[in-house]
Amino acid sequence: MAELYQAGEDCLQQHSKEKAKEAYSYFKKAAQLNPEYKDVADKIKEALSYGMLKVLIEPLELDFKTVDVVTEKLDKELFYWTQQNVSKRNFVHFYSREELTTQNASPDLIIKLIVQNFRINERPTIRYRNVQMPKPTKQLVLIDGKYTWIPIEGTHSSQLTENSFVSHELIASGNLFLKIISVADNRIVFKRGISCEYHKDANFRLKVNSLNRSNRDPDIQNFFDQLFLNNFEKVAEELDFYFASISAKR
Repeated sequence: MAELYQAGEDCLQQHSKEKAKEAYSYFKKAAQLNPEYKDVADKIKEALSYGMLKVLIEPLELDFKTVDVVTEKLDKELFYWTQQNVSKRNFVHFYSREELTTQNASPDLIIKLIVQNFRINERPTIRYRNVQMPKPTKQLVLIDGKYTWIPIEGTHSSQLTENSFVSHELIASGNLFLKIISVADNRIVFKRGISCEYHKDANFRLKVNSLNRSNRDPDIQNFFDQLFLNNFEKVAEELDFYFASISAKR
């Protein structure tokens, strides 16, 4: 037991995260033999603190200009997903920018998640004489401060008649680009691209000789949130994969 404790002390004296993890292992083994031995409980905490990777989760970045959205809800959910699914690992702790500032601490790694190519398309399926439109026909874009449905080149509309019933599918899509940056050398140590889609049906019936129909403009912010919330599990899986891989190397 004394040998285990001393081995832990020797590792701590080398002032590196790798050796701190070794020290943690030695102190834990010593504590299993005798929890009251010297200050072994405090040494376990000390080694854990020295070996901890401080990981900053940055707010999402938007890399598109087609629609106007905010990331406040997604920022909170991303932090929740990482805390629930990744932070159970020893020697990894996730922080917001505010927490690091409060603790006057610097991160070892920074997680950035960039949202790219977000768009909303519509794809109506007409239930009349088995007419169907398999491809998206319009895309919602922001023009001069107003959302406008713009026809997609190469598509066409089928003729609609009185009482045609339309199953109107709205499709939100986009990409998440995940990267992890090492602060020590400002180097990207991990990156992944994740494609995302979110579908929602909105049924309506056309009125004869009239363009009036039920409102089919989606809640842009809600579509944006739902699209990426439904894919945060993939983000957590990629993060867990990375931290598992670096743990295996050490």
